[in-house]
Amino acid sequence: MLIATTLVAAALLAASSLEEVPAAARQMPPLVVAVTADTDLPPKVVARILAEASEIWRPAGVTLEWHRGGRLPRSLHVTIGHSAGRQTDDALPLAWIVFDDDTAPEREIYVSYGNVLTLMEHSRGVVGHLESMPRGEFEMLLSRAMGRALAHEIGHYLLASKAHTASGLMQTRRTAAELFASQRVRFEIDAVQRRQIAARVEQLMLAQRAASGTVSEGL
Repeated sequence: MLIATTLVAAALLAASSLEEVPAAARQMPPLVVAVTADTDLPPKVVARILAEASEIWRPAGVTLEWHRGGRLPRSLHVTIGHSAGRQTDDALPLAWIVFDDDTAPEREIYVSYGNVLTLMEHSRGVVGHLESMPRGEFEMLLSRAMGRALAHEIGHYLLASKAHTASGLMQTRRTAAELFASQRVRFEIDAVQRRQIAARVEQLMLAQRAASGTVSEGL
């Protein structure tokens, strides 16, 4: 059964102060991620989305190596577009990944430009009035929230789990203040998660190399 895991926007609450995220114990091999974006999305916005996700994962020792313009064999693929996905009455999905079962994520993540824009329109108390907002500020806020939603879904992929946590990056519901704030509030990856992710990244890299024929067998 396919199970979609999403990051959703919850009630609009003020964000608390940023907690310091401990540095990762060791650097992992880069995670190769292919990216496709709808053609009407400004390249600058797409670049900022990817940069935001990279910055969230960098303190955990994860380097995201983005490849634009097409899919790659056995690599995670991210689509950035206008689809609204499956909405409910109390939640607005900002990004999602589908699981075949509890521990088998598909290699597809979708980030919804349209839903984040809707969140902005309903978060004027946090972001201000969109009508009078300079274009640069609008794109910065939009890409910031989309990048954070993307980072969350990458967490599901790297942890191979659709479970959520009470705090940190894998928290399921986010306030508008957390998503749009200049500081990254409560988007940390803890030590246990980092160990799990390190093993998973190594496994994924070996699978990619095997698929491309670059892994040689020992004698």
